[in-house]
Amino acid sequence: MRRMLIALTMVFLFSMMACGPSPAHTPTSSTISMPPPTGQADPDPTPEPEHRIYLPSILKGYTPHLEISCVNGPVQNYVNQDVVFEVTSGGEPVEGATVCFAGYERQTDEDGRAVFNIDMAGPFKARVEKPGYEDASTLLWVFPEGNEKFPIRAIRLHSEQVGTTIADYRMAGANCASIKVYYLYDEEGNIYPASPFPSGWTRIPRDVHQKFYEWQISEARRWGFEKIYLIAQPLEESIFASESPHSTVLSEEAKQNYLEQNQKEAIRLGEFAEEQNVDILDAFNPEVAFKENLFKTDADELSSEDILLYQKLLPELRERFSGDLAGKTAVGVQYFVKGQKLPKHDYSGFDYVTPPFSGLHGVLNTGSPSEWENAIHKYFEYTEQLRKKYGVKLMPVYVPGLQIHNEQLFNQFLRNGKFEDYEDVKVWLLNSILDEASKRNVDGAETYTLWYHSRRVEPHGPYGYKFPVWQSKRPLDTVANHFSHPWNKEGRETLRVLQHAALLTNSIASHNQELAGWLEDKIAEGLKAYNNGDYTLASSIANEILKKASGVNNPLGIVIDGNGKEWVNLDPIYYNASEQLPPLELLAGDSVPLGENEALITKNLKTGLWRF
Repeated sequence: MRRMLIALTMVFLFSMMACGPSPAHTPTSSTISMPPPTGQADPDPTPEPEHRIYLPSILKGYTPHLEISCVNGPVQNYVNQDVVFEVTSGGEPVEGATVCFAGYERQTDEDGRAVFNIDMAGPFKARVEKPGYEDASTLLWVFPEGNEKFPIRAIRLHSEQVGTTIADYRMAGANCASIKVYYLYDEEGNIYPASPFPSGWTRIPRDVHQKFYEWQISEARRWGFEKIYLIAQPLEESIFASESPHSTVLSEEAKQNYLEQNQKEAIRLGEFAEEQNVDILDAFNPEVAFKENLFKTDADELSSEDILLYQKLLPELRERFSGDLAGKTAVGVQYFVKGQKLPKHDYSGFDYVTPPFSGLHGVLNTGSPSEWENAIHKYFEYTEQLRKKYGVKLMPVYVPGLQIHNEQLFNQFLRNGKFEDYEDVKVWLLNSILDEASKRNVDGAETYTLWYHSRRVEPHGPYGYKFPVWQSKRPLDTVANHFSHPWNKEGRETLRVLQHAALLTNSIASHNQELAGWLEDKIAEGLKAYNNGDYTLASSIANEILKKASGVNNPLGIVIDGNGKEWVNLDPIYYNASEQLPPLELLAGDSVPLGENEALITKNLKTGLWRF
């Protein structure tokens, strides 16, 4: 490789000294222009900037390029379904090209197409080659098949998405993105559009608020989510105060102001949801009523004014929004622990009734996991009665979580359930709720955001901060077990190991021919075992290669030569199919000031917070 580069450099320098630059071009330091195809006249070029140079066509003959694309696009391919690639050159189909994908090879037909059907999921690279052409490749995802027991499989996307990616949720079987639209309300009951990013909870201008959610919805769609579920979420501004955070208790006058403004915001959100073709909308979150009802045990005392207002608002919302309207139940799991009398609310007019299983609807009032599990069962029975009575669809939401108002009670809950920490509880809750839901006539389920990297998670409530965990991937994997069908993880892992073994073999071949021969035979043996479905043998062979290569000095043959051809056959470990960043400039205006460091981080984000 280095000899080739030296030779090319000498030819290049010689041609420049002998011929000088082309009359229509002026010298440059680095950029090379591709010559026209053989047999075609050199087009009359427009003058280039002074920093460009023309490389004469005598240096290299023209080689036609192959182009490969996935017919379904990069994010609409599924396990056990056909993945179709189309190969062209100059816009024309190429027959007889070899497409390599997921460890298998296919030849393109007369239409330039090659079809694969695999039982593995994840990000893949497909490569195509044919003698006389330059190779090409494309990246794509293959996602697991969804579990039909849950027609809607929603996982919450957060505006401050961190510690996970949208791809993780698609890999877990999700087909619906649930997005909360946040507001803050003050002690006078005034409501303001809000965002938690980038500098913590703050009010933001309405146009910024709208553009931001436009971006979130479009991002979810770019990732292939079939449905969007939008949820209004007003929060107390006082609990995020930098000094003396506290809960807000609205006066009667402030509450009336809050309810009036909430109605206006609901109508605005309905119009916005229609513009964005949202599928399901919960436009009026009765947050104040839920708070007021938190510790009431008599159904006749339960506040329901804002719940009734939402129902009265439905006809006007219907005029502005053509999708499905959802409304939360007025009660939570805790009401079924002690057999409390339930309020009689009318849910007619809604398309979905969505029983929440967390926050104010999951206030722990027992130290017994078995009592809580029995309450979950009764909660589902209650909501099924609502489904039959009002002809609504049923979708449990906010799964799972607990709100802790009694530290000793939660410690007792941990001991009785033999849970080590809150994550153990969360996994148990996920299984309990989703198992129960799968036995019922539900139309879907929605879970909370399931971060698993660099994010501390804790229960809701005043004592939640005493039980934090650095959440692992267990909760998300638990959801995947319910939301998706199993796929061939063993085969996928075997393929990765074989690809790295092949990389070592190709690299060692450049400086150890004797060893390379043995390695190539082993790779062929391993690929044969892989294609026959003998993953144990294939893995064993790949590991034998890796072990052998570990005794070689510089086994990867890494040389800084600008050529990475040895690596082209590796599948990616991640692929950002969207490649879109959020409109961060919208959040960096005068109304939402950023510090110097925050602005620098925001401009340079490639992965992490926003690189979904």
